[in-house]
Amino acid sequence: MPGYISEIDYYGRSDAEFAEIAVPEGTDISNYQLAQYADDGTYLWTLPKPTYRGTMDGQDVCVLDSSVAGFDDGGDTTGFFRPDSGLALIDDSGTVLQSISWNGNIITATDGPASGTTSKNIGQQSYNESSSMQSDDGGSTYYVQSSSNKNSIPACFGPGTLVRCENGVVAIENLKPGDKAGRCITRCNPWCCYGTIRPISANQTGARSGYDVQALDRKGPRAT
Repeated sequence: MPGYISEIDYYGRSDAEFAEIAVPEGTDISNYQLAQYADDGTYLWTLPKPTYRGTMDGQDVCVLDSSVAGFDDGGDTTGFFRPDSGLALIDDSGTVLQSISWNGNIITATDGPASGTTSKNIGQQSYNESSSMQSDDGGSTYYVQSSSNKNSIPACFGPGTLVRCENGVVAIENLKPGDKAGRCITRCNPWCCYGTIRPISANQTGARSGYDVQALDRKGPRAT
């Protein structure tokens, strides 16, 4: 996918809410749109432009949050996103890259830049402002992140990548959910994902040998 919504916190005030997108490195998003839709398919508005936060594993990460002018509404308890609304990502050619909704809602846009498209329900976020919904597979699926991972996306490592863990060196394909990993020792091709790992701190700029990582979940191999 040329761009997707990688993480969203739609619950709470606008100073807690955010939407994060990931696009191929070097993509100019100046004419991209994040369009919000009501549950009846009515176009509400186009949100302010997400700002660049870093490049990770060949993808530029851009975030719309309260630091972006025009998004923070001063702490209104309902925020910008609504429990029954949806969000569409549109590129500079007018192509709808993705349309999502949440809390079981499915929305077919009746007007605006995403007219005619039907959203994908991504599930339900925990009812607290620190959680989020995140995708590790290009927007195909989402899961609840108990503590949001804003400004950072998971990195794909190839099978055979060695990670130093508490109990010694482990190949990436043998990591288990929750394993406490230390440092990545090697990174191997081909680019298939046997495990999904995440830079622990947001200022780490992605998947490089020597970066601190934490194993999150196991996935079958997928081409990237």
